[in-house]
Amino acid sequence: MTRTLHNLVYRVKNSRGDIARIYFYMQDKYGLEFTDETFYLMKYWNEIDPVDEWEKERIRRIEKIQDEFIH
Repeated sequence: MTRTLHNLVYRVKNSRGDIARIYFYMQDKYGLEFTDETFYLMKYWNEIDPVDEWEKERIRRIEKIQDEFIH
């Protein structure tokens, strides 16, 4: 469930780490810039919601598809 208030988005707690890792990926891949506040929030979210089994499986599936595409 997503709630918005004054241009802020609040996600359920078990999705916050996923969101943080997406932001970090976008920072690394596309040069997304964070304010210090956003950086520390994403870092905190990543710490309180570590990678779960479904996310690991999702990564394995993506890597398999990408590997098949390359070869």
